[in-house]
Amino acid sequence: MSLTVEEIRAAIEALVAAGENPTQVKVRAKLGRGSYATINKVLREWRQEKNSEPSAVGLANQYSKSMDANELLSLYAGGERNFSEIDLSEVFLVEAILPAIDLSSADLRGANLTKINLRAANLKGANLRNANLQGADLSGADLTEAFLQNADLTSAYLKGARLTMVKLEGAKLQSADLTGAYLQQAQLPNVDLSNTSLVGVLFNQANLRGVNLSGANLSGADLSQAQMHQAILVRANLSNTKLYYTSLGKANLFRANLSKADLTATQLQEANLDEADLSNVVLNTSNFSNSSLQRSKLTNAIAINNNGITLNNANLSGTDLSGAKLPRANFKQANLAETNFSGVSMIEAEFTQANISGAKLNGANLQKANLTQATIMDADLTGADLSGANCDRTNFLGSNLQDVNFTGVTNKASALFPDDL
Repeated sequence: MSLTVEEIRAAIEALVAAGENPTQVKVRAKLGRGSYATINKVLREWRQEKNSEPSAVGLANQYSKSMDANELLSLYAGGERNFSEIDLSEVFLVEAILPAIDLSSADLRGANLTKINLRAANLKGANLRNANLQGADLSGADLTEAFLQNADLTSAYLKGARLTMVKLEGAKLQSADLTGAYLQQAQLPNVDLSNTSLVGVLFNQANLRGVNLSGANLSGADLSQAQMHQAILVRANLSNTKLYYTSLGKANLFRANLSKADLTATQLQEANLDEADLSNVVLNTSNFSNSSLQRSKLTNAIAINNNGITLNNANLSGTDLSGAKLPRANFKQANLAETNFSGVSMIEAEFTQANISGAKLNGANLQKANLTQATIMDADLTGADLSGANCDRTNFLGSNLQDVNFTGVTNKASALFPDDL
């Protein structure tokens, strides 16, 4: 038979009359039964009523709902698991073993939880601000909407943990294992996640602005619609990730591995992708304007959407695009010097005022491409198809034009060709 509110209130008043602090532990001990969640709810209501009375100054502090480590461990050992809304601020629970405990909405501010075992624990809405969780095991724990601002989660285990809409501003997560964790709509701006394991993590719609993911393993992660403006992803593993509609403007992706990633509608304006691996990526309507892709690898990249991808003013010098399919791509005013376009399909691509000097274009498909004022000096166009292309004032001086298909080329008379053509 469940306890009534009246029974709980009677126990509270009896403790007060005896000059004791009516903590939920003492109230339950006096009653001999009942859940801590129910007792805590009545205690909270009772405190609120007392605080509204003129003579109740200081009662909020006098009658706290706090519990010390020994009380909690003793009750847990006795089979109790429900510690919802309990005050454990600044508690010392180093290396405690508390799997499957219910600490939802609990106050754990500043608590020392180093190497604690909280596997499969319920920490929904818990306040863990400034808590020390170094090396803690939170595998499978539910931290939905928890407050982890400035918490230290260095080397913590968070495999499969639910961190949806969690607040992690200022938290330390270096070398943490978040494999398979759920971080949808999480707030992690400027957080240091360098060298962390984030394989298969769900980050969709998360705030990752300015986050440091250098050396992190994000293979197979879902980062769709995430905000990653100015994120640091140097040498990060982003292979097979979902990045559609993700904002990566001004991000640093130097030497990052993006092979087989889906970059549909990804915003990468002014990003640094130098020496990055973008082989076999999907690039539909991706925006790389003003970005740098020097010596990067885009072999077999695919962009089949009618709108193409945007690479205007981008620096792709020395980039390998061999075998890519980039119809209607926009390379306007891009630096494509010494880029490898061997066998690339770029039908109806835009190359106005682009620098393509020294590039390899052998076997490339440039049908109906716009090459207005493009500089294609000292390039290899052996066997390239330029049928129907616009060559208005295009500069081909010094280039190898053997077996090039110029059928139907427009404005050919204004173009500059080598003397031996």
